[in-house]
This record gives sequence, structure tokens and C-alpha cells, in this order.
Amino acid sequence: MIEVENISVFDLDGTLWKKNSHIFILNVYFHTHFYTGLLARIFSRLFPVLWQKIIDRKFAEIPQSFVSDFDISNFGIDASIKNILEEKKKNSTVVIISNAPEGIVQKASSFFGVEGFHAQTGKKLNVLQKHYKYKNMFVCTDNKTDSDLLESADEKLFIKKEMSAFEFFFPLAYSFKTRYKGLSGIASFFVTSVLPAVVYFHIFVLDGSAIKNFISLFFSWFIINVIYEVGYIINDVYSINNETEPTQRLTKHELKFCKAKMLLAMNCRLFVITMSYVILLILGLPLYLFSLACLFLMMFYLMHNSLSEKYRFISNFGLVVIRFAAPFFIFPVEKNLIPILALFITLPCLKTLIYFLKKNCSKSESFLDNFQIFYFGLVSLILFVSLSFVSVRNFFLCPAYSVFLLFYRIGVKVFRMSTYSAEGGSWQ
Repeated sequence: MIEVENISVFDLDGTLWKKNSHIFILNVYFHTHFYTGLLARIFSRLFPVLWQKIIDRKFAEIPQSFVSDFDISNFGIDASIKNILEEKKKNSTVVIISNAPEGIVQKASSFFGVEGFHAQTGKKLNVLQKHYKYKNMFVCTDNKTDSDLLESADEKLFIKKEMSAFEFFFPLAYSFKTRYKGLSGIASFFVTSVLPAVVYFHIFVLDGSAIKNFISLFFSWFIINVIYEVGYIINDVYSINNETEPTQRLTKHELKFCKAKMLLAMNCRLFVITMSYVILLILGLPLYLFSLACLFLMMFYLMHNSLSEKYRFISNFGLVVIRFAAPFFIFPVEKNLIPILALFITLPCLKTLIYFLKKNCSKSESFLDNFQIFYFGLVSLILFVSLSFVSVRNFFLCPAYSVFLLFYRIGVKVFRMSTYSAEGGSWQ
């Protein structure tokens, strides 16, 4: 074991160079774009462990000579990160530790003139401490799975992936980029946004064709969520300037890009909202109440972004109520007051309480998890009891959905506890 004063650890894929070396070499060797295609990206998000096994098995079919002779400049070396590496060489020992293939790590080691090690996901700190004893550590990576290194680092540079033009201009893509990130974010969006729309569609009074009404609900849901996304963008680009401790969701480069292209992005969303609204008009739906809800949603977001953080739970209440209830305003509301109330206590009311507890009371994630479990348990009980007094068709789906949310939150808590336990952490 080598003893050093300072050590600097750099990742390869997505850090010292922009591409994923495994995937890039697979595409080149097999003359395909499959491994970077849409289907592969979706599969890798949904089943990351299985996907890693598949690409490792395919990579094993490539001759080692092909890997050894591969020109690593094809990976797109990041000049700015390379300059940081060269600067760190002056006052620290620099090492590369990467999940990239062993042959690629060694070529990178020779190219950058530093020591290089291959490591399995989540095992980089173990590899480092096996070879070095140090007092201070700097880490540069783009990978959240390097949490073992990042948590132990005295200084770190986490490289956030830049937003693409598609993610800024295409409706709802921005929401997934900034709010519903990763598999857990997608699951949260589906469970708390898509699923309630599908569930309550089967509860509300539907006149005429079910297909026509489902299409109508899709476009009303889409309009509300795009308007909500406009609020996200305004908040992230402009309103953060008025916050004492803002959540920076955009890099400086992304912020500059968004400000420069703001008008075009808003026009893109205005166009799809208008076209969706025209479709609802063609379908012959009563849109007075829905249109009023859209107007109030925009007003509440303007209020939300200008209010003091202490009182934002008030505007947040209006936002979440409209977001969840408004898509159903295209149907006769007077016939659906009980389902609307059930929807209100199941999601909007809870989300407002969580927002208040998080922002005004600084409650921990552990407390909020327990609170949500208790809340959904209580709501499920209330809704099940109400089945004896309510004669709305398919109303049993209301308590069924609430029970689903109860088990979903229990699953989230168990997952978080197991993750903290595996990392040697504890709840605060």
C-alpha cells in the first residue's frame, strides 16, 4: 500500500470522456446502433442489473486485441476535465478508477500518464483503499453510483449531464429531466399522476363512447400537465433568484440556454396546448369549467413563484388540487362530487401537508415516509367504510387505489432503509 498526502480520483465514462466505452465499442464492433437506441435505453432504465449482464456477455465476445487497439480519442475526451486532471497532478497523486473494460482503463492510464484501476459498480472506494493510504481525497465523476467515493471525498466535482434541446422544447420532457429523474422518478410519476387518471376515469359518470371519453381525458390531462410544466420552467429559470436557498436544477450553461430560448420553448408548449384544446372542442365537450381551471392554474403558479417561501403551501394547495381534479372537469362535475372528494383527500390534501411539513417544519425523509404510510392507512379505512354509504358506480376503486398507494409507500420506505443499511448509514 502506498501512502500519499493528497489523492485525486477520476472516472472515465461521462467524465474524462463523454461516451460510455462499453456501449460505444459494442456498436462499433457489431456495426449497429442498437445499444444506444431508444429500446435499449428504456430497457436499461427499467432493468439496469439485467442490462449490465447482457452487455457484459456481448462484450466478452469481442477479441481482446480489438479492445487493446481501439483509439480512445473516439470516446470524445473532455478537454476541460483533462485540464483539471493535469492541474491536480501538480499537488496530488492522480488515479483513474472506472467501471470501463480493463483494457480500456489501462489504455486511459497510459494516455493520461496516471495509475488506472478497473472496479465494479459501488466498489471503487474499496479498490482505492486497497492500493493507497491518503489524508485528503478529491473525486471527479458523473456517476451517482460512485456514492462510496463521493461521500468520503474532502473535495468533489460531480459532473451533471447537460440538458438537450429536445428536453427543453418537447412538452413534458423537461419535467422528466428535472423532477422525475431515473426509474424511481418515472415510477412516482406513473403512480401519482398517470394511475389516478386511469383509476378515476372508471369511476366518473361517462356518457357516450368510452373511447371518445378516454381520448378526451388524455388531452385534458395533457393540457394541465403542460401548463404545470411551464410553471416548473419559470420557477427554475427566474423565480430561484428570489429564493434564499434555491434548488439549482440547471447548470449555468443550461440556465443561459433556457433564458435565450425561453420564447421559443413557451411557443412550442402554447402550440400543443392550443391543438389539444381544439381537439377537445371538436369532440364537443363542455369546457367552461375546465378552461377556468386552466386559467386559475396559471394564476396560482404566478402567485406561487412570487410568494414568500413560508406561505407557499397556500398556493401549493391550489396548484395540486387543480392539477389532479381539473382533467375531470370535462365531465359533469355535479354528478361526481363524491369521487372528486375521494381524489382530493387521497392525493392533493396529502401533497399539501407534505409540502408544509418539508418546507415549514423541516421534517426528515424518515418522518415524511412514516407520515404518508399513516395517512394512506387512515384514508383507506375511511374510504372502505364509506362504501356502505356511497352508491357511486365503481367507487370501490377509490379505496383500492388508496391501499395501493399505502403499499407503494411502504415499499419506498423498505427500499430506503435497506439502501441506508447497505451503505452503513442511518436515518436522521
